Amino acid sequence: MAISVTCPDCEHAFSVRDEYAGKRGKCPRCGGVFRAEPTEPAVGVAMPAALAARSGISLGGASQSNGGFAIDTAAASHPPAPTGRKSGGKAKKKPARGHQASPSMPIWGWITIAVLGVAGFVGGALVYTSRGSEAIAIAERIDDGSEADKTKQKLLDEIGGLQKEIDTLKANLVAAEKAVGSKPKGKDAFGNIEKHVIPGVVKVFPYVNGQPRIDNTASGFLIEVNGKVLVATTYRVCEGAEKIGIKLGTGTEYEAEGIVAAAENQDIVILKPKSEMPGAEPLVMAENVALNRGDTVYAIGNPGRQEFTTSRGVVTRVLAQDKYMEENATFDVAMRRETAANPEYIEHDARIFPGDYGGPLLNANLEVIGMNQLLVTMTLNDQRSIVQTYGAAKRIQHIKAVAAKATDTILPYPPAPKEEKKAEKKDDAKEPPADDGEAKPDDGDTPTDEPKDGDAAATDELTAKIDVLYKECDAFDWKPTSDEQYGKLTEIARRVTEAKLLTDADDGKESADEAADKVLARLNEAKWETTDAEAVNKFAAALEPVQDAGICFVGVVRGVTSLNGASAIIFQMEGSDTLAIVASEKASGIQPGTRGIVLGQFASGDKQKIKNKQDDKEFTAIMVKSKGLVTLQ
Repeated sequence: MAISVTCPDCEHAFSVRDEYAGKRGKCPRCGGVFRAEPTEPAVGVAMPAALAARSGISLGGASQSNGGFAIDTAAASHPPAPTGRKSGGKAKKKPARGHQASPSMPIWGWITIAVLGVAGFVGGALVYTSRGSEAIAIAERIDDGSEADKTKQKLLDEIGGLQKEIDTLKANLVAAEKAVGSKPKGKDAFGNIEKHVIPGVVKVFPYVNGQPRIDNTASGFLIEVNGKVLVATTYRVCEGAEKIGIKLGTGTEYEAEGIVAAAENQDIVILKPKSEMPGAEPLVMAENVALNRGDTVYAIGNPGRQEFTTSRGVVTRVLAQDKYMEENATFDVAMRRETAANPEYIEHDARIFPGDYGGPLLNANLEVIGMNQLLVTMTLNDQRSIVQTYGAAKRIQHIKAVAAKATDTILPYPPAPKEEKKAEKKDDAKEPPADDGEAKPDDGDTPTDEPKDGDAAATDELTAKIDVLYKECDAFDWKPTSDEQYGKLTEIARRVTEAKLLTDADDGKESADEAADKVLARLNEAKWETTDAEAVNKFAAALEPVQDAGICFVGVVRGVTSLNGASAIIFQMEGSDTLAIVASEKASGIQPGTRGIVLGQFASGDKQKIKNKQDDKEFTAIMVKSKGLVTLQ
């Protein structure tokens, strides 16, 4: 960087190298002495030229080493050169060419000039600082503001586009509401039943003598099992049917090909439609849904002559079948008891009627949680019945378990139950004879050895069931260790009793009798230890009496009695205090202390009170009818 100087004698302007700063030298023209005073460097600010023009700052000269911007002032491009003197003498007054020599300036003048120079420098610095800061602020406003404005405008454009889409959707919604009607406030799943549930509900009716029985209709619902659409409904509707009709909510009727799975004691049957049913849609079965009191439920069915009605209610309780029966609730139909399963029922207050049986009970998500099967009338403590009734639906897991057993084999429809004959027996029941010193029941139905009627098809089916149960019981050596195994044992006890009660006039009696004898012979071969007997009796003692349900226990003969004019044996279940009165014409030949296995059926749904007149003690006993006594050593 060069230093600009002016000779004080001849005023010749020239420049010297910066290493002479603060030193004296001779003028190259006149030889006069000068002093090279250093100049203040220009301060640079980096900004574009256009911005500098707007802020009042001009571009500096190329000689400036920093390449920046210099303050635009009125000062000369070169600072005033200081005066110089020759060393060792006075200043030589030699005029420059064509000019007169300047007079000598007094000291106060130099002081004034110095003061003004310093003031100018300070003022310039202040101006520079102010204008430079202003320029930077302007630059920031221009750059940031420009980008912010662009971003803001872009967002505004996007918002405008979204608003247009929202306006379009609102317009479409208004048009749709005008076309189909707006959704009422507070509308729940009840409003979706027509669309999502009714296509999966059916009306089921049996044909007898070529005519549909309109007095024995039921409801059902469609389920999907292994890709096939099947119908789940109540077992009762199939009893005694020649064929089964299926009616959809559209009014179209179809025919069922037959039964593919059934659980008689759970009142569940799975039917296979004979053809495809267009428009039918299987319902969604709930998966492990927890039920609480107060949960909303919907019942769909076909009560009486009405079709596909809907009622809403809440869950009142969820309880096992054994608990239900302990409460002595009044059921409108006989509760069929599956000993092994002890199924759970969902009690609810949605209005249902007999024609609704087999229909679905749904939760708030319109998932099937149960199958309606019963009406329950609550009874007060003084045995008065009250008008309020509740519906009882078997939980969906039991329906799923039966449906999972569906096969391609078509089973025949079961024979009609013989309810009229049972009623006649009850009407003809006799009072017990006068006190003769033996233990007698106070009241109850009379066990009888009178056989059941049955046609050839029913007897053949009975024989086939005994054979199947024989194999299943043989698999666990006839000594059950679970509810399921004991359920098999009670079922074969019921079937053996039915077979032994057949008369010679019944077709197929001989084959059924042979199947029953085979079971009794197998039990006679089994070695029953005390622990085995206690295990069986533990299951038997837990049973609640259900008329015609099967029972099997190991007992010890405590005596004989006379029951409604017939001989009966008093058994005590081994390992418990439970007594059983078993009608038998062989009672006179049985000695007290005899140990044996009893296979039979409950003769009554009630427990009976008996009194031993010898010691005036009262006992509670179950009433059993049996033809299958196996004596044990």
